[in-house]
Amino acid sequence: MGNRVQLVPVEMRGRRFEGSVSDGDWVRARGRIRNGTLHATRITNVTTGAVVRARRVSKVMIFLGILALLAWIAWMVFVVMGIDSGPPPDFPEP
Repeated sequence: MGNRVQLVPVEMRGRRFEGSVSDGDWVRARGRIRNGTLHATRITNVTTGAVVRARRVSKVMIFLGILALLAWIAWMVFVVMGIDSGPPPDFPEP
């Protein structure tokens, strides 16, 4: 909102980060304040000009992971059902 605040705890979460911030750098942060902590979505390092962003797992990757898990479960059910079905119909009797 453009309000200047001197010292505020800042938290940024993600799987990996692009950009850098060092001790003593002046920064401009964008995000929401919750319980006295700024949850940043983007930080601009005013000292160096670098932009820091958190990268998260994309929705496509989450979907593909769930799809792979379901395929694995279906394969395991198929294997277990094949083991419990007994000998094949053309198997010779002793």
